[in-house]
Amino acid sequence: MPITFKTLADPQYLSTSAGVLVTNTSGIKTYVKTIILFNNHTSAITVDIHKVPNSGGSVGTASNANKIFSFSLQPSETKLFEFGGQGMMLTSTNDTIQGKASTANQVVICIEGGTE
Repeated sequence: MPITFKTLADPQYLSTSAGVLVTNTSGIKTYVKTIILFNNHTSAITVDIHKVPNSGGSVGTASNANKIFSFSLQPSETKLFEFGGQGMMLTSTNDTIQGKASTANQVVICIEGGTE
């Protein structure tokens, strides 16, 4: 089956609670190639990104055990994460990428990749 490249998560603000950004649906594989973040705020903001495995087939919960990035994003800073090879894979139904920020509605995130 060919990979279809696309935007996996349109630009959106992160909230202060971990929110689902990308969900792998049944019967496909999702490949995360790029995560782009931008801080619109005048202060530094801490951002956490999680790769959350499903929980018994349902969407799982973000925790320290599945946090893959935690960093401070400075005012007007853009951060780009690019994953080599096939990218970061989500293979089971309801595997997710989740994210949150220490200040709501200031950090914009966009995720690009593909599905197969």
